[in-house]
Amino acid sequence: MASGSEKSRFFWYACVVVYAGFIFLVSSIPVPEVVPDIYGFDKLMHFAVYSVFGWLLAMWLRDSGRYFATASSIVLLALVISFSYGAFIELWQHFIPGRSLSIADAVANGAGGLFGASIHGLFKRKGFI
Repeated sequence: MASGSEKSRFFWYACVVVYAGFIFLVSSIPVPEVVPDIYGFDKLMHFAVYSVFGWLLAMWLRDSGRYFATASSIVLLALVISFSYGAFIELWQHFIPGRSLSIADAVANGAGGLFGASIHGLFKRKGFI
């Protein structure tokens, strides 16, 4: 029978996988030719989506064992994973009609992942989680 920590680790892992799948699915939808262009809104959306992803990664890493015991190691690894996944998604979008590869979007993805993981690190240091 699985212990409480194993259940928690599996729960957060499942959340990461489902959310990563959601990001992939939404990022794979071709964009209509007429999309309103509000300056900066696109980058804000990337940042927000990847902030949640960074938080979920940090929660999973927190429960993954002693290798990620410090808040700093959790934040760093969540940043690496979220930035790498965001870069992969941007590369993937190059092949989707109406989408394009954007370095600025990849940077917004990484910044969002860093923000979400950092908020987790701050909460962990303060004893909230």
